[in-house]
Amino acid sequence: MGIFAAAWVVQGVEFYTGVPGSTSIAMGVFLLLLALILIVLTVVTFPGKPLLGVLLTIAILRSSGSGLVQFGFGGGAVLFAAWTGFLLAAFAFYSGLGFLMEDVKQRPLAMTFRRKEAKAALQGDLSHQLKPLANEAGVRQQL
Repeated sequence: MGIFAAAWVVQGVEFYTGVPGSTSIAMGVFLLLLALILIVLTVVTFPGKPLLGVLLTIAILRSSGSGLVQFGFGGGAVLFAAWTGFLLAAFAFYSGLGFLMEDVKQRPLAMTFRRKEAKAALQGDLSHQLKPLANEAGVRQQL
């Protein structure tokens, strides 16, 4: 979420200080690099939380489309960025609602499609989550 917050701040500053209707190659590079970072997060996320993985995939498409618009690609790129933005907003609402309902009910729900360790984190007890802690750097006596 910090990555998204930082991206929104950067885009907000650009929109505030930039000329309305203009494009920025620097912003295009930033948005494409953001998409690359999100690819890494998506690959790591999909095995346990496929709902979040799909959300990140849509965010990758949105960031890529917006980056292409900043490079001056018009027409189709603008339409693609707009529709993926709409899809991202709708899917983010669905995901947020699902995770909120899980938090309230204190159990995994089918609508979030949790698997493996992500599901066990909600179903298991605290000892299950603390089990791998003994192998973390800084916790062991010897590294």
